[in-house]
Amino acid sequence: EKLALIESRWYKPAVPAGTKALVRFTINREGRLSRIELESSSGNSSFDRAALRALYATNPLPPLPPAYAKPSLTVHLTFSESP
Repeated sequence: EKLALIESRWYKPAVPAGTKALVRFTINREGRLSRIELESSSGNSSFDRAALRALYATNPLPPLPPAYAKPSLTVHLTFSESP
């Protein structure tokens, strides 16, 4: 559900297949995103910015599940252009 929300707001530029960017962010208990940062660049600044923009546009996500005991969750997410 959360990934589908992020993907729906990802407007990626045309890039070669295999282009990948790794981003890291934290989701707090209420679903707010923080510490959004590029962890590994794709080598294409437009692609990197599009990945980061998708996260900012999705903020906030639905709250973390009640069964998840910690106050936040750090996520490492790869944005990629599939072949």
